[in-house]
Amino acid sequence: AGGGGGSGGAPAMRQAVLDVGGRATNIVTAAYADRILVIITQRGKIGTFIDARADDRPDGPPSFTIRTLLGAREERVFELYARQLVSRMAATTARPLLLGIALDDTSADCARAVLARLDEPDLAVWK
Repeated sequence: AGGGGGSGGAPAMRQAVLDVGGRATNIVTAAYADRILVIITQRGKIGTFIDARADDRPDGPPSFTIRTLLGAREERVFELYARQLVSRMAATTARPLLLGIALDDTSADCARAVLARLDEPDLAVWK
C-alpha cells in the first residue's frame, strides 16, 4: 500500500471524511513521484498552500524547512500541521510535502484528530 506516482502512472490517491466536533473535515492524500500532497479542508476549498521538507542533516537532529507558498502566513497552526506531517513522513520518504489546508477549527483537539487520522494506513500514502 502507498508508494505510487511512478513514471507515467497515476498517483496513489486516498480520501476520507472525518467528523471533528460536528464539522466535516475532508482529507485527501496523494503520492506523486516528486512529492506528497495532503489536502485538509472544512471549507470545501484550499486557503493556504505550504511546502515542507526534511533538511538533509545526517549528523544532526532532524530539521525541517516550512514555507507558506500561498495564503495566510499568520496561521502558525497550519505550519504546525506541516511540521508534524513532514516529520512523520521523513522516516519512510525523502519527498517533500505540499499541504493544502483550510480549517475553521484551529484547536489542538482538531489537530490531534486530523493528524491521528492521517497516520492510519489507508491515508498514509507515504508509508
